[in-house]
Amino acid sequence: VALGVTAFLGRRSPRIAFAAAAAGLVLLTPIVRSESIALALVVAGTPWTAQGRPMGVRVAFAIAGCVAAAAVSISVMTGGLTKSSMYLQDTTDEAVIVRFSVSGQSASWGYLVNPGQMGVGWFDQTGRVLGPVRVFDTGCRLLITADIVPSGGSYRVDAAGLNPGSLIHGATYLPYDARCSEQMPTFGVETK
Repeated sequence: VALGVTAFLGRRSPRIAFAAAAAGLVLLTPIVRSESIALALVVAGTPWTAQGRPMGVRVAFAIAGCVAAAAVSISVMTGGLTKSSMYLQDTTDEAVIVRFSVSGQSASWGYLVNPGQMGVGWFDQTGRVLGPVRVFDTGCRLLITADIVPSGGSYRVDAAGLNPGSLIHGATYLPYDARCSEQMPTFGVETK
């Protein structure tokens, strides 16, 4: 909102108005991914193309390119290209909801696994599993909290907890379930 107001009030200065509007669009993106680098390049370079000298444009784009290269390098070095898969199996007599945290947010995602069911939450997707993983019954009572490896894998819910399972190829995708999301803490901040 502040960037939108800045863009509107700064319309007499095209550089400021455009930079504010473009930055607002980048920040309004619900998920920041590698494609966001293209938006960042627009924010960094375009305001100076309309009124800048050719050398100014080159400098702006050179700086934007260096920033983008640094961002990609940092992302790769911190596991930005890590892929994960998640297979889940419920060997108990009741349906469970398995939820995973999202880094830096109170958001999470979860899957309903029925008794005896084995399924795929996701397969070979970019991103790591962030934990700990929490298993709830359908009434959102916490049953299990477990740490798992960032690459995911195959896990079974049994009487002893959440344990490594065997991979079953050809398993169907599990349905997403929004229940119990409010019982998940912000990643890295445990609730009491």
